[in-house]
Amino acid sequence: MVVPDVPDLESFDFQDTDPKDRPVLAAAIANHTPFIITANIKDFGPADLMTYQMTVVHLGLWLAYRLSMTMWRP
Repeated sequence: MVVPDVPDLESFDFQDTDPKDRPVLAAAIANHTPFIITANIKDFGPADLMTYQMTVVHLGLWLAYRLSMTMWRP
């Protein structure tokens, strides 16, 4: 699912998420997205994820879970 940006990022009290990734986290929270799929999980702060009850999943893990080995590996 692709979600719209959040116009008011200041309404979120982020503590340990990288500033460049805060708009992504805010958009996911505002749009009630259950999780974020990204290859860049290290920049999403654990305190922020716990506060807003969000999960960040690595793209490779998500693909391995969702696709068969023949579909995932060419």
